[in-house]
Amino acid sequence: MAWLQADGRGAPLEPGKHNALTVNLGPCSAVILPTHRLAVTISGSNFPNYDRNTHTGEGPTARTAIAAVEQVFHHSDEPSRLILPVVHD
Repeated sequence: MAWLQADGRGAPLEPGKHNALTVNLGPCSAVILPTHRLAVTISGSNFPNYDRNTHTGEGPTARTAIAAVEQVFHHSDEPSRLILPVVHD
């Protein structure tokens, strides 16, 4: 994926606008014991694991790139959440 798309039709996310996103992690699992903790890392890139993201919509071979700013809102006026399915033995 060249960039995260908000509407499924290829439109980029609008800067400064708050967006609700659903990320399908595919078939993955982990055992989380009572003393364990989870960490979530937000990144606009993971080069070289994935094609570089120039944040222009031109794809990874674009000659220009712009910086991206990722924000996760975590206060009562703008709450964020991570919803994970739970499977019991």
